[in-house]
Amino acid sequence: MGRWTQDFILKADDSFAGCSIETQDCMKLRYDQGLKYEEIAFARKIPIGTVKSRINRGKVQVLANRGNNATADQYKPPQEEVAGV
Repeated sequence: MGRWTQDFILKADDSFAGCSIETQDCMKLRYDQGLKYEEIAFARKIPIGTVKSRINRGKVQVLANRGNNATADQYKPPQEEVAGV
């Protein structure tokens, strides 16, 4: 899951404001349940591209709600959030 760790996403739960229900669902399946993109697509009967788009939109929204204007790919969470320190 790279820089987007489960702990970081779960701590961001309050930051989901503004995300659609579908986006929140994909984010939680990915980071809370640990499902792969393919598994989410199969479970929700949607194309994998839709899953990827929703997760990316969710990441961008979480960042925006936290006051960070970086894109999801540019963002690197603080080390204490990554390492759980």
